[in-house]
Amino acid sequence: MNLDFLSDIEVDFDFDTELLESSAQDLLSDISPDLAETVDDFVDSLDDWQATAALTDGTISGTLSTGGDALSFDVELISLLDELIELSNSISGNATLEGGLFGGSLTIDGETQTGSVNVLPFLESNLNSFVNSLDFTAEFENGQFAINAPTGLGDFVGTLNFAEGDLALDLTTTPFGPLALSFTFPENAIIPFDLGTTGASGAVNLNTGQVEIPIFPGFSAEIPLSAISGSLGVDDGIGALSLNTSFGSVATEFEIGPLASELVEFIEEDVTGEFALGDGDASALVSTPFGTFEGTLPVVELAQLAMTLLGQSTGSLTLADGVANVAFSGPAQFDGSGSVADLDNLLSQPLATFF
Repeated sequence: MNLDFLSDIEVDFDFDTELLESSAQDLLSDISPDLAETVDDFVDSLDDWQATAALTDGTISGTLSTGGDALSFDVELISLLDELIELSNSISGNATLEGGLFGGSLTIDGETQTGSVNVLPFLESNLNSFVNSLDFTAEFENGQFAINAPTGLGDFVGTLNFAEGDLALDLTTTPFGPLALSFTFPENAIIPFDLGTTGASGAVNLNTGQVEIPIFPGFSAEIPLSAISGSLGVDDGIGALSLNTSFGSVATEFEIGPLASELVEFIEEDVTGEFALGDGDASALVSTPFGTFEGTLPVVELAQLAMTLLGQSTGSLTLADGVANVAFSGPAQFDGSGSVADLDNLLSQPLATFF
């Protein structure tokens, strides 16, 4: 494939803190109108592409035709990952988060770039979109959810406990070893509910770990969440909480959206963070009124794990009439299809959608 046309593209781009409000197409146009037009033409041409490929031992091999002669190719994906690992070891950087402003510097091969971006508008927009798109029902017992989620990387097994005045995640099994996190609920973490036609109202107090149920005027029973089971459902931005207690069943609904807005305000006013990237690891130290959270993400180890999974997987890919079908088996499992139209829609979405 001849890529000489790239040498004729002029690039002139200044970073803008409102960058994430733009789509990939907008970004390409800002970088270079020539480049944007080239990408548009490329996406449009995919309708005419025909391809078949197979993944074996970390190498994807196949043939590609764009209406003329077929082109054979072999791409060693493991070698590419190995090069990325080497690059990751040479990258370093530091950043801070305060007042919703994330800024810092990144050094690659001795070249340092600095910048900052206000994450709050993007966070608020995407949190609202996210919670309104949720649709699930989860059962819990004795104030905690059981987690058993097999993934392509490995199993995630443990519990999420909300019964002791804090939200505690305790994963005994993950691909990266045990993981435990917790934060204390604030004093206003109270979900009220009505008791049917009686007109009486009670409350789930997450801060104290109690459910307050009125028995008769002037007297309420307090039941520990650790003794309660039930279910939590979320649909179209509305949460439905159902509790089974010794006094009978209690059900209530509440809006999720305001909670997302409160979270954005909380991050702006009460959360600060320090982040670092170097020696193949990404680390974070985040301070909140509930305590300090510290963690490290082994970037290089994750890439090495991806290499292992890739080397043990097999698969196939076909592209015809603008539709791609992909099927992987082994540790890295995937089976699905997508159209050229999907790619075009993806490029038109605001970048903030993906964060």
